[in-house]
Amino acid sequence: VASNGTNYLVIGAPSYGGTVVVSSGGAILYSNYPANVGRTLASNGSDFLSTYHSPYGITGLILTDTGAFATSFNLATTFYNNYAYSEAVAGNGQDYLLAFYPGGPNDPLCLCQISSGGSVLNSNAVPCSLTGVQGLAGNRNNYLLSYARSTAASPVPRLYERVLYGAPMLMAPAFQSDEFTLTVDGFAQRVCEIDASPDLRTWSFAGRVTNETGRVQFPEHTTAP
Repeated sequence: VASNGTNYLVIGAPSYGGTVVVSSGGAILYSNYPANVGRTLASNGSDFLSTYHSPYGITGLILTDTGAFATSFNLATTFYNNYAYSEAVAGNGQDYLLAFYPGGPNDPLCLCQISSGGSVLNSNAVPCSLTGVQGLAGNRNNYLLSYARSTAASPVPRLYERVLYGAPMLMAPAFQSDEFTLTVDGFAQRVCEIDASPDLRTWSFAGRVTNETGRVQFPEHTTAP
């Protein structure tokens, strides 16, 4: 079950359940049974994202605020994965973050930003020894990831929490042809304003960049409005 700030959406078992929209007062506004829905559910403050996995990858379903199907996407693997997947989704008021762990002994944790329209915008594989993704939650700034991990020193899996910051990072500063450049790395489909300072006290506008894919170089030779 998830809320978009107004109503609730309830999903049933994958392939055999359905979707039910419930008002804040408990009234059933919409019911669709049966429907092919997923195991996880999250809202971006407007619509909903549900996912389910198979040995071949992860399928995501975008559902409208009325519980109707809007669009879907697939994250496919290049091989048959006997471990299937452990995934979790969360919204931040604009789009979604999908965390999944294929489950193999050397597989990394993968993070994918999903747009409100169901596009996979970028992905980031994080090397770490996990035994499963437990949960994911977001606010308008960050995400909180909960996962289990075992180590050689502690073979019994323990629960860990990690805050994933949504603020963009500035990377690879350099001078090229007497021009200062850097790379902005962060959530895709964001407009970032760059300020400059000679003393870290007084700041002035230096330009804006539109980060369409998750990583963009500054400057883009934009001008102030």
